Amino acid sequence: MQSGAVARSVVDQARGVLMERLGFSPAEAQAQLTHLSAESGTSLAELAAQITGQQAAARLLLWQADLLWRRRIIDYLLIRAVRR
Repeated sequence: MQSGAVARSVVDQARGVLMERLGFSPAEAQAQLTHLSAESGTSLAELAAQITGQQAAARLLLWQADLLWRRRIIDYLLIRAVRR
């Protein structure tokens, strides 16, 4: 839950950067971020972190996502072991 809030905050900041520096409207800035994210194969949060200079936040998000994924795998394996 917290990592989602961090990601939204970083994306909001990146949108603000595009609006301020390039004169985009909020919708144009969001569309540009979405387009660049899809074109580069980079997650929206990672791209936003690069734009705002918050690579540490991006690394934290990736670490949290990796931790969540590992927890899900462990839960799956434990449930499978119990069912045997």
